[in-house]
Amino acid sequence: MSSHTRQPTVDDEFDMSEFCKYKISDIIDESLKKTIPDNSEIEFILDTSINLLNKLSIVLYKVSPCFPEHYQIFKMYKDTYLVYIYAKLKPFLNEESLKANKENLILFARWLDKFETILTLLGIELYETSIAPVSYYS
Repeated sequence: MSSHTRQPTVDDEFDMSEFCKYKISDIIDESLKKTIPDNSEIEFILDTSINLLNKLSIVLYKVSPCFPEHYQIFKMYKDTYLVYIYAKLKPFLNEESLKANKENLILFARWLDKFETILTLLGIELYETSIAPVSYYS
């Protein structure tokens, strides 16, 4: 999930801030890998993803101010969390899966309401995420 293709080394000519951003991104990725095991049930994924989103408020108000603005710590966390959440939800959000288990559609609708509320509290519009296509809001 990391946006960097390879880790900078001390032999490279690199900006120390890029090295720090790489390490932070790596830490975020590693912590997420332990959050939702593969083959988890949709209810667990939905509940855990809401907990992850709630943690973004800590990042926004407590962690991000500790870093220079150009690090864009909140954006790094937000983008990584959303990619992770979408990847975990994707297998459940195809037409075949939803037809086979209509309860999942109800669970997802409830989750989406919570999801949008949390994003709003964080100052993020739903259309800024990849969960809703831009054409939906046009």
